[in-house]
Amino acid sequence: MYDFPIVDGHAHVYKDHVADKIVRSFTNFYQMNPVSIGNGTIDDILGNMDEYQINYTVLANFAPLKSVHDINEWTLSIGTKYREFIPLISIHPEMSGDLVGLLERYIGMGARGVKMHTGIQLFEPNDHRLKPLYQFCGKNKIPITFHCGETSEVHVNELADISHIYPVLESYQDVPFILTHMAEGKLDDVYRIAEAYENVSFDTSITVTGEHCIKRIHDEYWEDDDNVVNTFCDIGCDRIIFGSDYPFGNPGSDIQRIISLDLSMDEKRKILGENVLNIYDIRD
Repeated sequence: MYDFPIVDGHAHVYKDHVADKIVRSFTNFYQMNPVSIGNGTIDDILGNMDEYQINYTVLANFAPLKSVHDINEWTLSIGTKYREFIPLISIHPEMSGDLVGLLERYIGMGARGVKMHTGIQLFEPNDHRLKPLYQFCGKNKIPITFHCGETSEVHVNELADISHIYPVLESYQDVPFILTHMAEGKLDDVYRIAEAYENVSFDTSITVTGEHCIKRIHDEYWEDDDNVVNTFCDIGCDRIIFGSDYPFGNPGSDIQRIISLDLSMDEKRKILGENVLNIYDIRD
């Protein structure tokens, strides 16, 4: 039993009747091998949390425009039912009405932050219609999580490439940003971003992992524990967030990889839970 809270900062869950279809669709498209780690249901993720002693899980769900509002409301209902979940909502610039007002409504329903997967949702991160939203999040310290790049050899489009996210990081330096997959895993970008933008944190999902389900593009560097430790310490362990990307990653094996690193227990405590609790202002 760990003597500090464990938080999976990046996971996905789906409605029971469509979970299998969605997981199979993603794993087939991204050529994952093995096909997946979990089945994406609420019962499965809760079972994992019990088995791996995970206190909280951030639900980083997202959806295309036609279903984004429905998925947001469903995710928030799950967050209300289970205190173990920290729910994020997804925003698309073509959603009808005032985006800031919509976000305020979601926050009133329990949303803790925003998740954007621009490659699948098909919009530019720096879309001018999102400017008021970014400004609101900066003023109110609402975290925004960006999916970064491609986590496999399958390249859908360039909309989630880190080069498309840079303009947002530059323009809104008061927003707490989280960049998934270690900002696509490209080392030069990781150091450049860490040096230039103090408001940015990085999640470990798929990149720093204990069990592969996706043939990564940038695995060689991150496979070496000494490289991981050096990078974490260079950019600051208070800016690193453990995330599994469940059901496409295994939270249990990822936790064990981080525990095994040559870091102090205080550094591991920050990475495995404290940092994300601070970002979302969760008081355990």
